[in-house]
Amino acid sequence: MDGQSLQNLNPNAAPPAQEKPAEDPLGRSTPYGTVVGFIAAAENESLERAAEYLNTAPRPSERRELARQLGVVLDRRLRASLARLSEEPAGDLSDGLTSRDPIGVVPSPSGDVEIIL
Repeated sequence: MDGQSLQNLNPNAAPPAQEKPAEDPLGRSTPYGTVVGFIAAAENESLERAAEYLNTAPRPSERRELARQLGVVLDRRLRASLARLSEEPAGDLSDGLTSRDPIGVVPSPSGDVEIIL
């Protein structure tokens, strides 16, 4: 007899527990965790770990270099307040962006570049 049949026999039985998604070991389940984790990995020169925060397709060596370069740019130029980043898995839904969260702005000679997660 399967679990569904057993529950039908006992109407007072609690419904089967929903499995909670596994916690991301790198803390990427929130915008705050993603940004802070990436910055910490980049500052510690753990480029293999920092590259795991990037959603890119290049080869591993190229991802590490991209992570290094992004870490340098964010460290030197990012204008952002980490306290404003959402600690909710869905991000900040009040900004009207359903699948992206603005992180901050990096000034450049050709104009400001908005960093979006």
